[in-house]
Amino acid sequence: MTLNELNVFLAELTENEKISRERYRDNSVPEQFRNLTKPLVYYYTLDDNLSIQINNSPQHVRNEVLQRRTPPSFHAGMKGVERWLCIQKNPRFVTHVDHMHTYFEINYMYSGVCVNIVDGHRIVMEPGDFVFMKPGSVHSILKTRETDILVNIILMPHAASAILDKTLIGANDLSSFIIEALYSDTTRPNHLFLKMRNTESIQDAMARLMCEYFDPDQVAAEVLAESYLRTVFALLWRESTLNPEKAVYAKKPNSMVAEIISYIHENCVDCTRNSVADHIGYNSNYISSLLVEHTGKSFVTIRNGFRMERAEKLLSSTDIPVRDVAEQCGFTNITQFYKVYREYFGRLPRKENQATDSKSAI
Repeated sequence: MTLNELNVFLAELTENEKISRERYRDNSVPEQFRNLTKPLVYYYTLDDNLSIQINNSPQHVRNEVLQRRTPPSFHAGMKGVERWLCIQKNPRFVTHVDHMHTYFEINYMYSGVCVNIVDGHRIVMEPGDFVFMKPGSVHSILKTRETDILVNIILMPHAASAILDKTLIGANDLSSFIIEALYSDTTRPNHLFLKMRNTESIQDAMARLMCEYFDPDQVAAEVLAESYLRTVFALLWRESTLNPEKAVYAKKPNSMVAEIISYIHENCVDCTRNSVADHIGYNSNYISSLLVEHTGKSFVTIRNGFRMERAEKLLSSTDIPVRDVAEQCGFTNITQFYKVYREYFGRLPRKENQATDSKSAI
């Protein structure tokens, strides 16, 4: 897909947008119903078929979110770039009423203007702007026109291998926000407004990322999509560092939590609570309580999550036996590996090898 083809693709009206445009123009429809998508608070999982509508207050919704969070098996079952990234055009001609998501969401303004109300903050987005939202943030998007193209970007935890590059890890708020947003199981809302309007390098990288994503059958599309995504985050890091006024945080992230998670990510095979504590310079009990407070997860849960991501990558891209994969991911007991894998993905690895490995484990 070329850049011109991307413009045409994003500008084209979907069937739902055609209906919404006509409904908005129809003066016989009461104004309060003419521009709304849904008349109640709701939230989404990553599976459109699992969208849940709830009439309760936003706080109650937050309490319910973790109970219905889409399992990792939903992402792992997809192919190519869709295993870790989802990009969608936001429907036009309607107002998206207060809603929340169970995943880390990014809104990107491709063209035109829109008003995005996030956690009670009114944000006017222009071309090139980003809004990053942690799971649990409540937002609404006011009605957009035909020329107002807002893009929704969803990053799964599997995106870690693409964006947690060593160049992005350090004492910077952007990395800290991304890491917390990806790996936190808490629903305390937080968002970041990146005013990157008129920054051509970032807009070009975003456009090229979408070209690869929306045309996945191209040669090396996933490799290039990963490369462009890393480029986008590196450019955002540079721009927000050189011009800090462009990064507006609702609440500054905890840099120590991000450093701990990054260290576990890099050393998930053999790190322990004590080795993490030695690296950070605090005792292991403090490290454990800090992780639980800010992510809702224990040290072991976070480490096992990274181990499972590593295992799934090896299982899907190599012919290495499951037992060897388990050892390369830090497991000395194959039964324990199967148990953790099933808990994380909701299934066993490589069904064709399951019987062989199970017998050899006895």
